[in-house]
Amino acid sequence: MIRQSIKIQLMTIMGKKTYMFVVLLIFGLIFTNFLINVFTFRGTDVVDMYDPMKLLTISHWSSLSSLFTQFYPLLVVLASGFSLFHDKETEMITYWFARVGRRAYYIGNIVASFIAAFLLFTVPFLIEVVLNCISFPLNANGDPSGISSYLGDIGQVARNYLLFPLYYQNTFLYIVVSIFMLGLVSGILAVFTNAFAFFPLKFKILLFLPVYVLLFCLSNVRKLINLDIYTNYSYYISAYDSSFKSGIAFAWFLILVSLFSLLIYYKKGKGDYFK
Repeated sequence: MIRQSIKIQLMTIMGKKTYMFVVLLIFGLIFTNFLINVFTFRGTDVVDMYDPMKLLTISHWSSLSSLFTQFYPLLVVLASGFSLFHDKETEMITYWFARVGRRAYYIGNIVASFIAAFLLFTVPFLIEVVLNCISFPLNANGDPSGISSYLGDIGQVARNYLLFPLYYQNTFLYIVVSIFMLGLVSGILAVFTNAFAFFPLKFKILLFLPVYVLLFCLSNVRKLINLDIYTNYSYYISAYDSSFKSGIAFAWFLILVSLFSLLIYYKKGKGDYFK
């Protein structure tokens, strides 16, 4: 029943107009960035060409990176953050309870919301990686910062990359893992948003608040307690960002948000689990 619940809810989420709208927005952003790069570097000699992976939309050096990170919370919520609220509002949740059971429905909702957001924020960017590999010389290793690509000269700038050890070992694997990390964060935030649908909300638009408040608080932690590390979420979801960060602190942040979301699901749905 759980597998069936996940499958049906995943197809339902991915078939919604809001999900398809976000898909089109992301692909539109990616292809716009791609065309900008094509026209900017057309005819450029390979020795003057930047590393193709540093031209990606999620790269800190992309001209559209700030636009993407600015609207990222909105896109995450639109993607799959309304699924539980919609089922409760339309009373479809009663149908799901009868078809797959209460426990299977809630587990399915968590998994389906996560997978839908994960796929949305990974597949398009992986396609962009393929496009850049086809369109730009892979032996180009220039860096937009102007520093050398060799480890001896890469300096403190690159050492502040969130996954610097991986970047040092394999730059291509670094960007792929960075994209999967973006998908992971997106999935966690989608489930976090859905968890608040358990609370009485008169308007669906209020579901945008939890993620915005969460990321706003995270971004201002550094100012409140005078930390040495930067806590702005955009620095952690952008590849090649050179701000001083803490991967361990960010991992704990994601773990705590996940546990908090699951706790809400468990507490609020506890009565249903045992009916």
